[in-house]
Amino acid sequence: MEFGTPFASRQRGSEELHFAAIKRIISKSDDSIAFLHAVASIFTIRDRHLLAQFMIGDELRDRLLTLGGDIILRLQGSDHAEAAVAGARLLDAALAHITLSIPDDFEAELAFLWWWKLSAIGDRAARFPFNSSLHTLSISSASQNLLEAYLAYAITLREVGFGEETWLGTIVLYYLEGWASPSWKTISLMAIAIASLSDNDGHITILQRLGIQQDIRGDHRSKLRAAYVGADAKSALASIEFAFLKTENARETFPNRDCQDPIFIRVFNSAHRAAFDGKGELIVEAEDVSKLMELTERYLQTLMGPGINSSVGMQLLMNMLKIFQDTSMRLVACKSAPVSLLNHLVSIFNGLAKRSSKMGLGENDLEVLHVFGPIVQELFLLPDSGWWSHSGSYLTRSTPLDLDNDREGLRQAYDTFKLHVDRVSYTIKV
Repeated sequence: MEFGTPFASRQRGSEELHFAAIKRIISKSDDSIAFLHAVASIFTIRDRHLLAQFMIGDELRDRLLTLGGDIILRLQGSDHAEAAVAGARLLDAALAHITLSIPDDFEAELAFLWWWKLSAIGDRAARFPFNSSLHTLSISSASQNLLEAYLAYAITLREVGFGEETWLGTIVLYYLEGWASPSWKTISLMAIAIASLSDNDGHITILQRLGIQQDIRGDHRSKLRAAYVGADAKSALASIEFAFLKTENARETFPNRDCQDPIFIRVFNSAHRAAFDGKGELIVEAEDVSKLMELTERYLQTLMGPGINSSVGMQLLMNMLKIFQDTSMRLVACKSAPVSLLNHLVSIFNGLAKRSSKMGLGENDLEVLHVFGPIVQELFLLPDSGWWSHSGSYLTRSTPLDLDNDREGLRQAYDTFKLHVDRVSYTIKV
C-alpha cells in the first residue's frame, strides 16, 4: 500500500486553505487512513512558513509526531504489515520534507523535532530493518514528491549515524535504475547522497546529534537543504561539484568505491540527458552546459588515474567517455557548442595518451579513436558563430578568443594520441 495521492487538489483553493484542511484532519481525526492521506498531502505544500507551522504549533506538532508513531504500531499490530511499512516511509518522508523546507531561523525547532525522531527511530529500526525490500519505494506507484523526500530522509539518516553506506547506496541505485528521467531536484539529491557516502569519518554519533553541537554537520545540512528546495540545473550542478570535491578528498581511503563510482556515473548520465529535450534540443542555459562539461571532464581525469587499472575501472572510464561523446554529438547536431569543449577534449586526449603510455595499449584506446574521430572533425567544421563563451554569449570573429588556436590545439592533441596508439598497435602486431 502507498499513501502518495493527496486527498485535496491544489485547484480547490490556495495553499493556505489546503494547509487548513490538512491541519484539521491531523489535529482532530483518529482514523488511520485519513491521517496518513493527510500526511501524504503535506508534500503538496511548498510555502516554507506554512510548513513551519507543523513544528511551532504544539498541538499540531505533537499530533503529527505522536499519533503518527501510534498509527504505525497499530497497523503493524493488526497484521497490516504492508500498510505499516508504507506508513513509516510516508511519515519519514513527510518529516524530511518539513525540516528541509522550513526557513533557517527555525533551527531551534528543528533540533526539537530531531530529539523525537532519533528517540523513536531506534525502536522502528528494529521493526523495519534497513534493507532494500522494506526501505525503498515503488517507483511506479509513489509520487515524485514522496520519492524525493524519502531520498532526502535516507541521506539525513546517514548523516546522523543510522543506516549503513550500502543501504543508502542501494536506495540511490534503485532510484536511478527505476527512474527513466529524474528531475534536476532528484539529480541534486543523488549527488548529495554521494557526498554523504564519501565522508569516511565525518559522521557524528547519536549522542552528539542529540546534544548541543548543532553546527558539526552544518556544511552537509546546508547543501542538503539547498538541494531539496532547489529545482533547476544550477542547483544540481552545485550539488554535483560538492560531491566531486568530497569524493576527491576521500579518494585515497574511501572504503566503498565500487558503490560510489557507478552511482556518480549514473548521476552524470542523468544530468546530461536532462540538459536536452526529446528532440535533442538544448533546454538549459549555455553556462549550465559549460559547467556540466567541465565537471564531466574533471571526473574523467580521476578515472584515468593510476589507481583505476582494473577491468571494472576501465569500464567505468569508457562509460563516462560515452556520456561525454553523446553530449558532444548533440551539441554538434545543434550547431552550437561552448569554446571550453575544445579544451576539455585536449585534456582528455592528453590524459588518455599518458595513461596508455604507462599501462599499455588496450582495445579501449582504439575504440576511443573510432568514437571521437568524427566528433573532432565535426567540431573543426562548426562555424565561428556556433561557439559561445562560458557566460553564454555567442562569439563573433571580433572576439579576443582565438578559435583557430583552440582548434589547432585540439588537432595536435588528437593527432598525438592517434600516433601513439598507431605506434603501439604496430609494435604489438610485429
